[in-house]
Amino acid sequence: MKKRFGLNHLVNANKIKFKVPFSWYSIISTWFYIGKLPAPGTFGSIAAYPIFYYILMNSYSLTNAKSKLLLTTLVLFIIGLIAVKKFQKTTNTYDHSYIVIDEVIGQLLTLYISLDWLFHLSNLIPVNISKNNLTFLIALVTFRYFDIKKPLIIDYVNRKYKGAFGVIFDDILAAIFASISIYVVYLIANLFN
Repeated sequence: MKKRFGLNHLVNANKIKFKVPFSWYSIISTWFYIGKLPAPGTFGSIAAYPIFYYILMNSYSLTNAKSKLLLTTLVLFIIGLIAVKKFQKTTNTYDHSYIVIDEVIGQLLTLYISLDWLFHLSNLIPVNISKNNLTFLIALVTFRYFDIKKPLIIDYVNRKYKGAFGVIFDDILAAIFASISIYVVYLIANLFN
């Protein structure tokens, strides 16, 4: 693949379009090519929903669901690191917008950490949406906020660490910040109930 250097590459490197190689690492990195859609980070986060739904429907308790979410997240983290590293090397890119496995991992991690609090909050919100869907939606909005805004250390990690680990680690931090925010809202909601 042709090397991408120059000012335009440095400024717009994560948006340059190129033909994604058909390979296992491209499928994982782009999460079945969802990364090629407009708003890839948001669609990548939404793509975690089938995993979340499947786990909830096949768990006998929230504790069991959390265990399965953690195991799934860890497996995707390991496979994602390998796939992203290979994708970066093959395409000569760093954190290209096509890579969305990091959003899938971040979304699942937010759900794992916050699941109990999210279910509690979803009981308090009077809307005509299922508890599972509302739980996912709250986690999605909160995680995407921190993933897009990248406050404090998230931005530092995003700029400083350029390997596959850095691509995924800033989303892990966004998941932690999102979970802390959800917990604070949960505590405040408990004060009024």
